[in-house]
Amino acid sequence: MASKRLGWALAGLALLGGCNRGPSQAELDSLAQVQLQARRDSIAKVRATRDSLARVRYQACTDSVRKALMRTAAGRAKLRVRVPEGQPRPENTAACGPMPAAAPATAAPATPATTTPATTTTPAAAKPSAPATTPATTPAAAPAPRQAAAPTAQQQRVARADSVRQARERARADSLARLAERRRADSIAQARADSVRADSLARARETEVLRETFSYSGASRDPFRSVVAAGSSGPTVNDLQLVTIMADQRSARNSVAVLRERQGTRRYRVKVGDKIGSATVTLITPSDVTFTIQDFGFERQETLSLRKASEDTP
Repeated sequence: MASKRLGWALAGLALLGGCNRGPSQAELDSLAQVQLQARRDSIAKVRATRDSLARVRYQACTDSVRKALMRTAAGRAKLRVRVPEGQPRPENTAACGPMPAAAPATAAPATPATTTPATTTTPAAAKPSAPATTPATTPAAAPAPRQAAAPTAQQQRVARADSVRQARERARADSLARLAERRRADSIAQARADSVRADSLARARETEVLRETFSYSGASRDPFRSVVAAGSSGPTVNDLQLVTIMADQRSARNSVAVLRERQGTRRYRVKVGDKIGSATVTLITPSDVTFTIQDFGFERQETLSLRKASEDTP
């Protein structure tokens, strides 16, 4: 009976020792493989994101180059040149740099590889009595976390910062391109306007007509001037009344006289040399205005004086 109790105690101790036993080497190797594969997947995703951003940036650059070439006849002629399939155009390479590599097409076959090892590792993990077979199946089970692996927070922040920076650079490049295009269009419009103005001036100089004119400077009346028109072009001296004289003591030619029609309300401000009808103002003094009148080849002078205060009062 005592020996039977001792056997049960030893079995219990062995069982307790087996429960407290740490993970086996196979399990540690499996965890290390899983962590290594997860790190490789995160790095691959970051690289794929970077490559996709590079391809998007290259495509935007090539689109802007194509739009710029389509605006000119020489650019459209360049676009008509055929380029072999898969080879970048020379103008795109000169403006945007080398063409980035195409996206890898190996994502689809990953589905059967990840599902099959997942089913094989489940019974292996449930059999702790066969540690020798577990390491053999562990490398095949490594691709299983490929679908569940996700980039870390640091990688997401880096990718987000890169996308924001690329978007800002692309917006700035587009704004600079639009500004340069607007300046080029303004310069072209200004050059066209200047050329049109120069052409119009050249035509005006070519079609300029020179006309010879004559004037009569004799002492008598101009024989080519109408006598009727000269007499009816304005009031006579007898129809005018001198109202005010603003005399300049330094220069008599700057003096101004104000005249008014006797039968009307029209006023005239005259200086030396001004004409009213057939009369020409020849002299302005502080109290008088002298006119020279030409009638039928003869000259005569008449003077208008300011009315004195005694003449205004009865």
